[in-house]
Amino acid sequence: FNINTKRAPFDDKRVRQALAYAFDRQGYTKTVWFGFARPTINPVPPEMATYLPDSTDRYAFNLDKAAALLAEAGFTKDKPLKLEILTPTGFDSLKSMALILQDNLNRIGHSVTIRELEITVWIDRILTKPDYDLTTNNYNTGPEDPASMFNSPNLAPKANVSLWNPPGYADLVAKAAAEIDPKKQIDLYHQLQELLLEEMPQLTVDHLPLFFLGNEAAKSLVIGPSGIDNYSRIAL
Repeated sequence: FNINTKRAPFDDKRVRQALAYAFDRQGYTKTVWFGFARPTINPVPPEMATYLPDSTDRYAFNLDKAAALLAEAGFTKDKPLKLEILTPTGFDSLKSMALILQDNLNRIGHSVTIRELEITVWIDRILTKPDYDLTTNNYNTGPEDPASMFNSPNLAPKANVSLWNPPGYADLVAKAAAEIDPKKQIDLYHQLQELLLEEMPQLTVDHLPLFFLGNEAAKSLVIGPSGIDNYSRIAL
């Protein structure tokens, strides 16, 4: 989920943190992806050298914590949080995400609606002229280059879907990308992940592997880490 961090009350990190606690990532990956996806709150996967250790399970599903944080931010059953989740038509897994979050927040007294939009209208609402509370989304990353994630449309400081660019973030992203000492670079990316997990501008739900189905010839397929695969060795 991307969160519009420029729109009240989602400019309050307590509200964003509450949304993270209100989503059951374990349940989602089991029911929607049949256990093939891996639940996580951190967009950086453990396979990357820059992964922040033991960060995957932060914000475990806990409606009591979600309710408490929303109460701190001024939202209770008597004064419910009202929000709309946008989701693009034709992506059933994303719609399922929206339905799960809607159900969980409604269970603790808040008011969530879901709006499905044709892809062109959806893009216009979240990118061209940002006008949304939350939106479902998915994206790939370039695991061989840690800078690619923090310079993507989801996290690039000057232009990201969540409109999130807190003080010092842009400098830290640039410094991490330019660092040539591996140990120092890992430390900088750990700092970025700590900031991301504290501020919660987006709710990462899972890591989904790429699936391939083929015959014997497909054994020669060279799978590229960025999704750019080499089919030249496959015998037809």
